Amino acid sequence: MRLHYSRPARIWTDALPIGNGNLDAMCFGGVEVDRFQLNDDTCWSGSPVTVAGHPPVRADAAREALTAVRKALDAGDVRGAETAVRHLQYGHSQAYQPLADLWLTQSARANSEDVPAGYRRALDLRTAITSHQWTQGGVDVQQEAWSSRPNRALVVHRRVAPRATAADVNARLPEITVRLDSPHATATCTRITSDANAPADGLELVVRMPSDVIPSHDRSESPVTYDDAPGAAVTAVVQLRVVTDGQVDVRDDGLAVARASWFVVLLATRTDYADPLTPPHGDVASLRAQVSARLDPLAAQVADGGSDHGVDALRAEHVTDHGALFGRVDLRLGDLEDEHRQELDELPTDDRLARHAGGLPDPGLAALLFQYGRYLLIASSRPGTLPANLQGIWNASVRPPWSSNYTVNINLEMNYWPAEVANLPECHAPLTDWLRYAHRTGSTVARDLYGLDGWVLHHNSDAWGFALPVGDGTHDPCWAAWPVGRGVAVPSPVGPLRLQPGRDLPA
Repeated sequence: MRLHYSRPARIWTDALPIGNGNLDAMCFGGVEVDRFQLNDDTCWSGSPVTVAGHPPVRADAAREALTAVRKALDAGDVRGAETAVRHLQYGHSQAYQPLADLWLTQSARANSEDVPAGYRRALDLRTAITSHQWTQGGVDVQQEAWSSRPNRALVVHRRVAPRATAADVNARLPEITVRLDSPHATATCTRITSDANAPADGLELVVRMPSDVIPSHDRSESPVTYDDAPGAAVTAVVQLRVVTDGQVDVRDDGLAVARASWFVVLLATRTDYADPLTPPHGDVASLRAQVSARLDPLAAQVADGGSDHGVDALRAEHVTDHGALFGRVDLRLGDLEDEHRQELDELPTDDRLARHAGGLPDPGLAALLFQYGRYLLIASSRPGTLPANLQGIWNASVRPPWSSNYTVNINLEMNYWPAEVANLPECHAPLTDWLRYAHRTGSTVARDLYGLDGWVLHHNSDAWGFALPVGDGTHDPCWAAWPVGRGVAVPSPVGPLRLQPGRDLPA
């Protein structure tokens, strides 16, 4: 059950997604330059105290606007009602943010004619492991990557296996430079040198998220704002460790791995996001200590066990955890013979899609798409994480389309429609947990904006439980003043609550 291709990803949408609900990556599968675009599900712009656009309307002004809306509707003046309701509009919800990029850059070989051959890139849905392999200079190179839920870390394992025709039976990988950077100008990168307290060399990136991001569909001369005031934005710490049988040199542009037959990159993140109602604390030292406490034991385990035993144990834990969810459902469509079905499975996925578009039967492609949807929900929504947003948890843009937020009128719910029927009720938990906070912010909006008990959600929300109507007084009220998000969002999680006695949704 795989997606596989015969060339590296050229653009972001061609990369292969992995994730553990919190830490995810888009894996490009490059040879000379390989990229992992990284996200943490808690990296959003803003904070609970962000004021974006017009300040929220005061309760007395809201009552006046609502009275005008009702009078206009009673008189049949729809245009007048639309004009009046714009006075209730606020600015915008906040945007889901990219965090960092991990780069693996291969040094140029002395023989420039040694072009890569036999390239293959794949994502195994059953194991949630992405891989690519190629042959160059008589050497087979294999790389795997996964985002482990049990270990809360991204693992990248590259190794070389000498071919029978290789001139040097002790073949080694070309020198590799490991580097971290970020699309945020606030990011700072430092080197971690191995010592008695750190079992492996590494890198650390500290990134401050924007305090406000104006949606990409709104024009602005200054669409992205950074603010270093306490509590104004999320701060993230990214750390990695490199373990290898070769040599690691700390350089200005990163870590250089030389004379290695294998190396492992272990990467973890931590932010100061606590919940939708708590401002970020900004304590970088605390975040740094938490990430180090997670990574250093993993690095020691890999160093002690080597390329086989050390990494294999991490891999096995990850596969078992993912398989416990993914392996619950098997779907077979059509009456193709097993031999023909296997032939289709071996075709590169883009060739398979082209074949299907030409009218040739391939019922297994529909089954693959169904299982890919289950895979994406597992990778983007686990207990204890935030819900999957418009792009799951994969985003490379500081101003992504529609802010990659929680669009409550349909898209948020669509993410979770398959959770029960696809036998993934655990993956529903992030939505029900987030709704409990949205209930609290929405109660304030219902009271102050409408003078009513209960709670309300409008068209857009975010990690901070944003519940106000958007539009900044300029957007069409048909969507910007849409106050029934609560009614659409709440019914979806009823199924899992039936299976979890004692867990109640807010009324």
